[in-house]
Amino acid sequence: MARLTQSGLLIDSLAVILERKQDKAVELFSSMVPEGEVLETDSSSVIGRILQVSAETDYLQEEALQELYSGLNPNNAEEKNLDKIVQLKDMKRKPSSMGSAPLILYGDVNVTVGFSSIVASRATGDQFSLDSSVTFTNKSTAGVEIDIPTPAEEGTIFLSYTLNNDLSTNAPITIRYQAGQTKENIASFIKTNIENVSTKLKAEITNDFNVQIKPKTEGLIGDFYVNGSATIVRSFMPVNATSLYEVPAQEPNSITTIQSATYGWRGVTNLFSSLPSQVKEQDDQLRQRFYKSTGSLATSHLAAMYTALYAVSGVTYVKIKENTFDQNALDGRTAHGFAVIIYGGNDEEIAAAIEKTRPLGVPMDGDVLVAVNNYYSHTSTIKFSRPTQIGIKIKASLQIYEGFPTTGMLDIKNAIIEHFNNMTFGEDVILSRLYIPMQVVEGVGIRNIEIAKVEEDYGTNDIEINYNEIATISFEDIEI
Repeated sequence: MARLTQSGLLIDSLAVILERKQDKAVELFSSMVPEGEVLETDSSSVIGRILQVSAETDYLQEEALQELYSGLNPNNAEEKNLDKIVQLKDMKRKPSSMGSAPLILYGDVNVTVGFSSIVASRATGDQFSLDSSVTFTNKSTAGVEIDIPTPAEEGTIFLSYTLNNDLSTNAPITIRYQAGQTKENIASFIKTNIENVSTKLKAEITNDFNVQIKPKTEGLIGDFYVNGSATIVRSFMPVNATSLYEVPAQEPNSITTIQSATYGWRGVTNLFSSLPSQVKEQDDQLRQRFYKSTGSLATSHLAAMYTALYAVSGVTYVKIKENTFDQNALDGRTAHGFAVIIYGGNDEEIAAAIEKTRPLGVPMDGDVLVAVNNYYSHTSTIKFSRPTQIGIKIKASLQIYEGFPTTGMLDIKNAIIEHFNNMTFGEDVILSRLYIPMQVVEGVGIRNIEIAKVEEDYGTNDIEINYNEIATISFEDIEI
């Protein structure tokens, strides 16, 4: 008969089942058979044929039981059976989906672009439809454009702003200009003042000498208020769009064609790569995600959270940092709290994974906030962070000696880039460690090294990197 062992479900062959039934029949009928005779149970006898039919029925039942057991094994289960198994870990098969692109629309203040308006990639022609209508305004915007009337007299411009990741109020900016200047000169003066006063804003001058004011960090949004001698005439509004059919990922700044014309809508672009269309998650992909979620012994909140987060499709990096002290950390992390830094994956799925595994009553830190409904109809606000890249620049003075290779400068720069590639999130840039990659070639001596964040002045101090940041460097930012 079928039996469950450490090797799995084992069933008997038809011959073994028949033999067992024949032996049982001989035992049961032994008192009814005359002494000296043996009960015939082969296929030539009536009882033998009955036993044969019964054995075949039992064998088919055991085969069916084996198929049922096999269907409960994730290795063998398919389609709906596999869906039922992974639901035991609160997992669901990912359905097919169209491509998605975060866009920035540019247009005149108070103009509304309608829901389902069509934009397209200039490179591929792939089309996207806006998920919602958009009205150009000075609030929740990725930037504004101000108009400066050609002045006959002196003027004053007052600028105040709040970005969505600000923890404190920014100092307002006041710009005064003298009478008799051209609009071009005033625009240049405003740009210089904004970028000198604020470390968070950048300014650009348009062809007609208006000034566009935007956050330095791409993707941030905020509220902007301008009073005095200038007015906000246009803004940059964020909106999501969905592809009309299956499309690959679109490169940054490639979705720039407006196909549903609206008067006052002047431009569109995607600051980041779009998400490609996804086919329905296949069995092997679902199995891999299932095993990843159960592959370690999640005996603590920390282990359980790492396991749950790495099980989210698209996640490639997870870092969980705790603050076990009674005081807030220098980098802003809350006392007795934790912070999740994660790269890749869907915001809602990440938040759900944290909600399932987080310890009760422990504060979270992060600049991404997602509302999650748990099993008891209670809404929790889950916080986590997306890694922020901090651009670093290096300036070094070298002494070249005999034996220095012709490709030496290129080799040193590549070694510095590799050094940064091996750094992890939250790791400070230690100036003394940069001497090592600069000595990868023969015939070189190092007089001095200076480093800084890209937007700051050079110095000889180490650079602190926050828990949710990672230091990066570009080839052109290495000066040797």
